[in-house]
Amino acid sequence: MVAGTLVAYQSVGAFGLNVGGRITFAQPCVVDNISLRCEECALCSNLLGPACGGYTEIQWIPSGGTPGQNYICVPKGYLYRGGGKQPRIGAWLWAKMLAPQIPIQVGISP
Repeated sequence: MVAGTLVAYQSVGAFGLNVGGRITFAQPCVVDNISLRCEECALCSNLLGPACGGYTEIQWIPSGGTPGQNYICVPKGYLYRGGGKQPRIGAWLWAKMLAPQIPIQVGISP
């Protein structure tokens, strides 16, 4: 069952949006117990509500030729491709995603 789900997920990935650019913001999100929002991660908070606490918000300046999408909500603990261990300001990012909260692959420069 898991293998079949993975194959289906990877097949859908062929239709994802390819984006990339230089990272300008990278912040693990933390839910405030009173407001139930992630104040430091406004885009992911608006998109995910209180579930934002399980994500890291990454924003970037799109590189030439990539669509205008400029943020992604990556699950905490995600294994990034490309050698970078954690997103950081100034690093390069490339991503394939179905939506900002559904990354298929995310790579960052070391």
